[in-house]
Amino acid sequence: MSERSKLFAACLALAAACYLFAGARAGGASVQSKDTAAGQARALTAQERRGKSIYTRGVSASGGEVTATIGELDVPGSTMACAGCHGARGEGMTEGGITAGNVTWSDLTKPAGHAHSTVRRHGPFDEKTFARSMAEGVDPAGNDLLIAMPRYRMSPEDVADLVAYIKRVETDRDPGITDDTIRVGTTLPTRGPLAEAGAAMRDVLMAYFDDVNSRGGIYNRKIELRVAEMGDNASATAARARGLVEREQVFALVGGLSAGADAE
Repeated sequence: MSERSKLFAACLALAAACYLFAGARAGGASVQSKDTAAGQARALTAQERRGKSIYTRGVSASGGEVTATIGELDVPGSTMACAGCHGARGEGMTEGGITAGNVTWSDLTKPAGHAHSTVRRHGPFDEKTFARSMAEGVDPAGNDLLIAMPRYRMSPEDVADLVAYIKRVETDRDPGITDDTIRVGTTLPTRGPLAEAGAAMRDVLMAYFDDVNSRGGIYNRKIELRVAEMGDNASATAARARGLVEREQVFALVGGLSAGADAE
């Protein structure tokens, strides 16, 4: 392998690594998460992923209609996604003097119930009363919710999906992130005519991540690199990249040699 080819491979790998590092720094809040007993939260189920689509984007993953109503005005659910007011982790937020309450399941279902600053009191929510609050704008005691809280129309299946995700929202975290690591993946050739180029790219990636880790990592998390063998064609390479995402639960795919596989 020529020195020029080695340099080219090294530059490709370093550029990809720098891109990941810059993105992680800029989006630092997204890798901040609450501790869990296992350190790595389990992956979301299919139902929870569908519920997350409704919670974060106001969109039904099954293609069903989600409509939000404010006063007498109907608008697409995507303009009134839950996360926009209640936060990415359901913790609640205050903006413009209006407080969107905590909607984590542990808070909603507190046995002691809730006493609000508006003097409104009610018992704990369950799945049935939560669904009713979404549709009718009332709490478990039948009191009206704040006028700023939209009412939502969606299918029973979508309601069940949303409830499933609400039960996970406070512990949901991006895959590949634990309390002390960020796991990333790449596809590289480790055998055949491109093996030398693959080894060069891997060495550069490892050297860069080792340097980042030696300086404290990213928000005190060390970067771990997982490598999958590049396939014989674009489809095979894409399948192995998906394996890194699905089985290895990597946070991101970086660098690699995957010509023609991007569209896959």
